[in-house]
Amino acid sequence: MSKPAKSAGRVRAVDQAEIDLLWRETRGAYEDQLSAYYATSELWDDGIIDPVDTRNALAIAMSAAMNAPLDVSGNGVFRF
Repeated sequence: MSKPAKSAGRVRAVDQAEIDLLWRETRGAYEDQLSAYYATSELWDDGIIDPVDTRNALAIAMSAAMNAPLDVSGNGVFRF
């Protein structure tokens, strides 16, 4: 069964092979981007903490929060 597709104002039939190829490419990209390493490499987060270092990282974060000066800036963190 083919489905119509618009291409520059024209309608053309799309065969199942094209649909399958698009599905495989999309599924492959989705599978690759599920990895925490991928998210970190794209700088979507602040990195991955080794489970051995979790307690130390948490202690440093809490110490920084407790010792930070209390000022009223009125603005949050802007990330683009």
